[in-house]
Amino acid sequence: MRKLITSVVVALALVAAFMVLADTSLASRPGVDSTVDDNPPPVRVRMVSLRGTITDVPTDTVGVWTVTDEADNVWTVTVTEETRIVPPMVDPAVGDPVHVLGTQEEDGEQAVTAKQIVVKKRDQQPARPVQFRGEIEKLPASTDTVTGPEAYYGEWVVAGFTVTVDADTMIHPDKRTPEVGMTANVIAFEQADGTLWAKNIVLHRPEEEESEVEIEGLIEALPDAPYLGTWIVDGFTVTVTDTTELKGATPAVSLTAKVKGQELEDDTILAEKIIVEGPEHEMVEFEGKVLVYTDTRPSEWVIERETPTGTEQVSVTVTSDTFVNTNKGPVEVGALVEVKALRQTDGTLVAVLIKVEDEVDEDTKIVFEGTVVATDTIPGDWVIQTDSERITVEVTSETKIVPPWASLELGSEVKVLALQQADGSLQAFLIKIERPNMERVKIEGTVVATDTIPGDWVIQTDSEEVTVEVTAETKIVPPWESLSLGDEVKVIALEQADGSLQAFLIKIERHELERIEIEGTVVATDTIPGDWVIETDSERVTVEVTAETVVLPVGETLSLGDEVDIEAVEESDGTLRALVIEIEDEEPELDELTFEGTVVTTDTIPGDWVIETDSERITVEVTAETVVLPAGASLSLGDEVAVVALEQADGSLEASLITILVDVDDVDPTVSEETVQRPSVEPASRDVAGPSWAQSYRRGSQPQHWRALAGPSTN
Repeated sequence: MRKLITSVVVALALVAAFMVLADTSLASRPGVDSTVDDNPPPVRVRMVSLRGTITDVPTDTVGVWTVTDEADNVWTVTVTEETRIVPPMVDPAVGDPVHVLGTQEEDGEQAVTAKQIVVKKRDQQPARPVQFRGEIEKLPASTDTVTGPEAYYGEWVVAGFTVTVDADTMIHPDKRTPEVGMTANVIAFEQADGTLWAKNIVLHRPEEEESEVEIEGLIEALPDAPYLGTWIVDGFTVTVTDTTELKGATPAVSLTAKVKGQELEDDTILAEKIIVEGPEHEMVEFEGKVLVYTDTRPSEWVIERETPTGTEQVSVTVTSDTFVNTNKGPVEVGALVEVKALRQTDGTLVAVLIKVEDEVDEDTKIVFEGTVVATDTIPGDWVIQTDSERITVEVTSETKIVPPWASLELGSEVKVLALQQADGSLQAFLIKIERPNMERVKIEGTVVATDTIPGDWVIQTDSEEVTVEVTAETKIVPPWESLSLGDEVKVIALEQADGSLQAFLIKIERHELERIEIEGTVVATDTIPGDWVIETDSERVTVEVTAETVVLPVGETLSLGDEVDIEAVEESDGTLRALVIEIEDEEPELDELTFEGTVVTTDTIPGDWVIETDSERITVEVTAETVVLPAGASLSLGDEVAVVALEQADGSLEASLITILVDVDDVDPTVSEETVQRPSVEPASRDVAGPSWAQSYRRGSQPQHWRALAGPSTN
């Protein structure tokens, strides 16, 4: 009996301990509250988007508005001092259409606390920016009671224009005091009553008019995105405004920046243009045998290479931009390959080139130099006169001729690498022509007359017009571009016996198109491709939507009335072409989680995948709607990934975006006698976005991760 009682007591103790542990475990999980609270839970709110017409509005704007939505429901809208009214100078009135963004209690009625209200006056014409520069002729009268920036709120007169300055006006540099006589650059918008409201003012002292400077150095400090404010570059203080043109890589401390701007009286620089150069990566080259490879991209290949102390296995990432040369044989386990890779900041290697090599017995290789004294067809037997003897060598269709544009003919001076066959004959593996009979000519200019291919094209250089023959064998770089009238090009041509020029390689120099951000509502639709009209807060904008335009979320259809964020480029004729269109979701958003880690357990799609982060293992559901970047990539075991996931009602996670982390710098195309076998393809360099992965862009910026989404750069 005593043993029974003891067993029961021990069992109860174990159950109690287990319940304590379970309670502690639950308490450690996000979203689980282990405490017991008799008080009712706090009221939860959600974000709502409301469109309708004002039916009642207080005189001073702050207070309670009444808005009737498109379904004739009446809403109470509370407007506070923190509510943003757009545009800032608008006078809301009964009958005006509005778009309200705000919060609503989940168990509440049709009542919203507004965070932002966009008012569209019925009689308001689309506002267009007015830009002018001149002397400040008048400022608001100063008072002893108002100090700081507020002292300059009111009417300014600049270059004869009267403009209104308020809390929404951006004045640069922010520490400079406006004075009559200074020069100001002003960007303003005409309001409904005909007045001008200043959006941006840049102040210059008279002595700063001709103080343009250019510096280059390391970025030592900078603000968070969108990077407006004070930068420190090579010890100089640089002010960046929303009119500064930003180009190149995503700004980061330790990168190099080229700054062009105005040097101010306080020795700071007001930046007009900044080009950020991406980090340089060490190029690593080695040879070895393939141990592990897959046909999917990106993927990890394992190469075994020889070392002074034995062998080692090297892992390299092969991406869609890696060029795999299989001229000498297929990639297979055991194949001998030459690898060129870029070492990343974390020590990993990303392959730029993998070239399959012939594993040749050194005893069968014969090298000799001489003159071609007897020719034949290819394939056929050719005779080379060396200093001591005549050697017959078989030239086949697999024999590599260097440089590739040269012709092997009678009298050519050559260096031959041949392989001795089992019957003692020699087969040429490589023939290098030492004195090619055709001269290479380099040309830079603009295409001013076109033709078919093959055909004669005319290039206007700085001094003359040059006619070159473009053939089916002419290499075009980048390979996805088409040669067109007006293209800026660099040409390598071969001078023929008759003096004409035949293009061997043409590199198209694409100038970077200006990127423009548009936010608004679709008010006129068309087919795709076709012209769509977007109504912004200030004007109506027509953009061309093409079959290449990326519409997000994936699978959504662009429709009339959609709220959209658009990234577009301005073409040479002034039209706008949409690259990316993100349709805004007006439904309450699910909680969004972001994390990085390694795929340690795989599944089918749809299915549950496990990602190991620095601190824990996270299970995430990957569905057919999950976007995987780079486009076309396959998710594999061992991949390093950045995940954006939505927490579902049951607490599970569903991946909306998975970015396979690959970061390769641009590799410039190179042309030489021995390496110009193909155009170099520029690897995509990108940044992993945060939670709002489809970010909007400012004019002049170029976030790189869109390249993986939208295809080759237009540069």
